[in-house]
Amino acid sequence: MKFSRVVFTFSLIAATVQVSIPPSNWGQGYQRVDSNIPPYLSRNPISGTITIAATEGTQLLVQAWANDLIIQHSNLKVAVIPTSANAGLGMFLNGRTQVVAMCRAFTRSDIAEFVLHYGYEPIEVPVTGATRSSVDREMASVTNLFYKVKMETIPTPNTLVRSGPNIEQPLETVGLDVRVSQRHLYLYVATPPNSFPGQGESELVRYALSRQGQQLARDLGHVPLSSSEISRSNSRWSSCCNTP
Repeated sequence: MKFSRVVFTFSLIAATVQVSIPPSNWGQGYQRVDSNIPPYLSRNPISGTITIAATEGTQLLVQAWANDLIIQHSNLKVAVIPTSANAGLGMFLNGRTQVVAMCRAFTRSDIAEFVLHYGYEPIEVPVTGATRSSVDREMASVTNLFYKVKMETIPTPNTLVRSGPNIEQPLETVGLDVRVSQRHLYLYVATPPNSFPGQGESELVRYALSRQGQQLARDLGHVPLSSSEISRSNSRWSSCCNTP
């Protein structure tokens, strides 16, 4: 009797999870790279130095992008500084880095503080979708819950389940609501309006938004952008920076 109850409870949880995750997110962690995304083609050899503050959740990917760029441009030097979100933001505001990679968008106060320092807003470039791990964490929470049910009893309505890195919500035995964290990865670049960005910054953005850059993102656990999203990011970058 107890076994039947456990099986029924787990089946109910699994069915509810499938219903509560929007269809657009099903299989999101294994999404293929859009074949319509243009590949990265090196136009001319570039040189110089670019310093990037890579915050938590961005470091492996940013370093992988940097490594590929160095292979393409042997005279380019790229320094990737692993850091926390607050420290990375501080480095960017103080002019110690030209680029900061974030797992969240700048808040209004972040932008206001940047404007106070420089007199213009930073350029925001979305470069990936939500991470696979945010989907995996949802399923891990459900799996852990199953074992709790098996070992003990059905959870009370006040039990908390962590559904993503920033969400805690009450769990009820009926109507389980598991939400997928929809966080993008952003590059922020400090370039004055109507000015040309540095060669390093420009190539980093071009590579990140290329087919190779999105394939690396997928391989390292991020959801790649669609070709339409890439087009919007490229348009924003081009209009802000006088780039072709």
